[in-house]
Amino acid sequence: MTALKAGILLGFAGLFINGLLTECAGLILQEAAYNQHLFPAAGKSVGMGITAGIGIVLLGLGLRFVFRPGFEVWARRLEEQGWFDLATYKRSQGQRVRRGTMLGVLVLAGCGVYTLLAHRTLETGPRDWTAPIPFTGTVTITDPGDAAVLGDAQLAPGATVDPFVLRDLNDRLVAEHVRITDPGDSDLQKLQVVRRDTYEKAVEQYKEEKPPVAEPPQPASGSTQFQSLTILPDIRFTLPILLAAFSLWFAYRLVNYPPFADFLIATEAELNKVSWTTRKRLIQDTTVVLVTVLLLTVFLFVVDLVWVKVFNFIQVLQTGPTAAQKKENQLDW
Repeated sequence: MTALKAGILLGFAGLFINGLLTECAGLILQEAAYNQHLFPAAGKSVGMGITAGIGIVLLGLGLRFVFRPGFEVWARRLEEQGWFDLATYKRSQGQRVRRGTMLGVLVLAGCGVYTLLAHRTLETGPRDWTAPIPFTGTVTITDPGDAAVLGDAQLAPGATVDPFVLRDLNDRLVAEHVRITDPGDSDLQKLQVVRRDTYEKAVEQYKEEKPPVAEPPQPASGSTQFQSLTILPDIRFTLPILLAAFSLWFAYRLVNYPPFADFLIATEAELNKVSWTTRKRLIQDTTVVLVTVLLLTVFLFVVDLVWVKVFNFIQVLQTGPTAAQKKENQLDW
């Protein structure tokens, strides 16, 4: 028996995992390159090349694993379990228990899908399941901050700019300018953004009096969007459908999985050996049990009352209030 179906499924799963790992590695590299200034904005293509290289290396490792002799043996064993075909195992045996097991699995899966829909869990997140492509992001400027002093049109509200270009412009803003928080005795204005050398001259000029005080300027900011690959569109509808289809397939294959199917067949065989009582006999036995329990309850209740009276009479057991308690209760407070 060949392992073609299992091999195809495992191959697609490997490509999917390889893509996710490459994406994660690329995003980590992008974050490090952005924060640590590993390369300037013009060198962003270097990061894309490194990310592609990581993907190729991971793909090569996956192919090396696939072409190992043990992989074919493992895939063949997986396919022999019947997870990839419609063939049934001992179709005529254990049908009632098998159908009940399938029903239980489907009810459990249905409860999970219903919970997702009833709680609107899938409506709180993004509409589609997408994978962002590293180093393809753009920033839409929402707050130019104090970067307007640079006179760069890319920093206008609503404009789009490369994240690495925005980083370099903000670095330039912080390196060359300051915001005046207290002008002191100088001619500078409060909250005015001036060049750092102008501020330093004012500090030097008024150092004997009240020099101005400044803080770093506010950098420009905005929302970042990446080009992305759509993995699963409109997950509010597609995910429940896929879960329901997978549950149906899993339930069907589960009851035809040879070890589990043999267990269900043996279970039904043992149930067929059970001798079920008749309706008349069931009513009689139930009546006998209930009457016996009632008689024992009455007997124990009467015995308990008798012994309480006896012990109270011989003063071995005191169940009522003591003489001191009676006297205390009679006091008129």
